[in-house]
Amino acid sequence: MQLAAVQFSQVLQALGAIGLGCLAIAHVLIAVLALSGILRSAQGPGAKLVWSLLVCAVPLVGSVLWFLVGRQEQRAQWQQV
Repeated sequence: MQLAAVQFSQVLQALGAIGLGCLAIAHVLIAVLALSGILRSAQGPGAKLVWSLLVCAVPLVGSVLWFLVGRQEQRAQWQQV
């Protein structure tokens, strides 16, 4: 009985490590996608610098803000065309 409990806890620890690894990869991927979107955007150099610094300083919050707020200008340009 005790051996099964030890093995079960090891399985849970391994699953937790895999989950944290996947979250870390997703975190980096989101930041990279945000930075590439910022650099390809039609915004001026000053706005690009500010957005890039925000994403680099606070990757998750900065990326989410870019996707929710920063890209609205691009969406407005697409709708006008």
